[in-house]
Amino acid sequence: KFYEVTMHYRGKEKKVTALLDTGNRLYEPVSRRPVHVVTYEAVRELCESVAQVVYIPFESVGKKDGVMPGIFLDEMEVRQGDEVKVIEKPLVAVCKKELSLNGEYQMLLHEE
Repeated sequence: KFYEVTMHYRGKEKKVTALLDTGNRLYEPVSRRPVHVVTYEAVRELCESVAQVVYIPFESVGKKDGVMPGIFLDEMEVRQGDEVKVIEKPLVAVCKKELSLNGEYQMLLHEE
C-alpha cells in the first residue's frame, strides 16, 4: 500500500511517497514510540539543521547492531485517497541508502 506523506518541520513541508511496511518493528527504546524510516535525500532540504537527534538501534538482514539517527518532525500528514491521518511529532529514522530499487517510494511507514 502506497501513501502520500507530507512532512512538516519548522514551517517547511516536503511530500514523499511512502510504503506501509508491515514488517517494520522499529520503536524508540526509551519512549517505545513507533519509528518511520525516510531517506536522507527526502529530508535533507526539509531539515537542514535539527535541535535534537535520537539514535535508534536496529537489526536487518546482513546488519546486526545497527544504529540510525532519528528526528522528531512537527507533523506528518498521511494520505491515501480521501483519507488523511495527521501524526503529531512523528519520529523518523534517516537512512542514507535508497529504500526502493526504482525510487518508487522514499519512506517506510510503521504499521501503527
